[in-house]
Parts: sequence; C-alpha cells; structure tokens
Amino acid sequence: MASVTLPEGLEAINSNVFQGCTALKTITLPASLKTMGYSVFMDCSALETTYCLATTPPTLYADRYTVFERCDDDLVIYVPSASVDSYKSDSMWSYYTSKITAMK
Repeated sequence: MASVTLPEGLEAINSNVFQGCTALKTITLPASLKTMGYSVFMDCSALETTYCLATTPPTLYADRYTVFERCDDDLVIYVPSASVDSYKSDSMWSYYTSKITAMK
C-alpha cells in the first residue's frame, strides 16, 4: 500500500505529477495547498483515499474533470468538516461532490 503525505508549506502541485502512479492508494494534501494543475492524479487506478487539509478549496487549473480521472471508482476525498459545503459548491470541485466527505 503506497501512501504519500505532501509537506506543509507546499502551495502548488503541477500538472501530471502523479499521473499513472498505479501503486498510490492514499494521498494527504497539506493545508497550505492553493492550486492543482490538470491530470495530477489521472490514471492512479488504486487511489482510493485523498485527504485535502486545506480549508479553502485549492484552485483546480485547466480541466477539472481530469484531476482524479480513472482513479478507484470508490475514491473518497476527505476535507475539513467545516469546509465540506465550500468544496461541494466550488465551481471546480463540485464535479466531485459525490466523493467529498467530512474528515473523520
């Protein structure tokens, strides 16, 4: 099981960084994250859990549909409890509404 925690202080993830990483199962994105490029996790077929610690939804640049394209069908995106509505109503993150849930 491959798990990655990105460091606090990281503000941007460039496009395609993890694309095709089929061993990645869990990723933790820091509270400092502000932007994510396109296709960041595309084709990460084993990715089933994402923890996004940012209280403000990071900006998804380019094509929002490709960020988590072809990840595990049961992918869950955990966000801070107080931010669930912000993520679900964000114009870019709303595409993932069914996958967004409050952090435990």
